[in-house]
Amino acid sequence: MKLKILLGTVFPLLFGALIYIIFRPTTIRFVTWLAFYTSKSPILALKKCFSSILVPNWFIYNLPDTLWFFGLTNLFSVLWSNIQCNKAVFWKLSPLFIALIHEFSQLTPFVSGTFDILDVFFYLIGFSLSIIINLNK
Repeated sequence: MKLKILLGTVFPLLFGALIYIIFRPTTIRFVTWLAFYTSKSPILALKKCFSSILVPNWFIYNLPDTLWFFGLTNLFSVLWSNIQCNKAVFWKLSPLFIALIHEFSQLTPFVSGTFDILDVFFYLIGFSLSIIINLNK
């Protein structure tokens, strides 16, 4: 179970964070928080190291959220895998509901951010992959 959580949760989270650190501007909230708790030097060194690599926009803007979403969904699926009840179904579906509510809330003036239908599409991919992987085990 520890290996499942490590591979299915920690690695996607770290990879998503790395994409944010390397390819997103240093003004992004996640990067500013990270720079506040660490030194900005490693962040800038990573950015410089990968600055010549061209990647598509979906890789920079949609994939990190998908990886984080996949990791959370996978964690919930692993934690609730041995329990067959309505609560387990609720918890396994909750990351999807939270992500969709957050994304569609960005259409209102009350939530900051920009609604992106590609985010919805990538959330559904991350959710589906996590469920498929956990159904086959």
